[in-house]
Amino acid sequence: MIAQTATAVRTRWRGLPPDGLESRLSWPGGALVEGCHMQFEHDDKGRMVARHEMVMKLIDNNARQLRCDNQRHGIEIERQLAARAAAVSDPQRALVEAVERCDQRLAAIDEEERRLTAERDWLTEALAAFDAAAAKPDPKEGFDG
Repeated sequence: MIAQTATAVRTRWRGLPPDGLESRLSWPGGALVEGCHMQFEHDDKGRMVARHEMVMKLIDNNARQLRCDNQRHGIEIERQLAARAAAVSDPQRALVEAVERCDQRLAAIDEEERRLTAERDWLTEALAAFDAAAAKPDPKEGFDG
């Protein structure tokens, strides 16, 4: 049972996420399997290491999302200052261009946040599937008979 599940998970991790997300997601270091050395064996250590690496990918994703949030807040403040300066006086070309640049940067951050959210959702699903597969008892292991 575990061997079959491990093969299914390993196959899934070789490429990018299912459901067409591969065109929107770019995993750091290439495909996740090769990057995290996920070797599923019957021993607990192999499963523990594989799970740990999935959790580390989630932590990295969360850190990148926090950085995006911080960048967004900084750009929003910068945009408000430029818009206020443009509204108070005669709108100078430089102030209008500053607002436009802020809008472009905000659009790029929006796209990055969508990508990170999709990656996080996929990682969360994969971790849940891994945990569910590991929680199922292997019929060969518990046989007393």
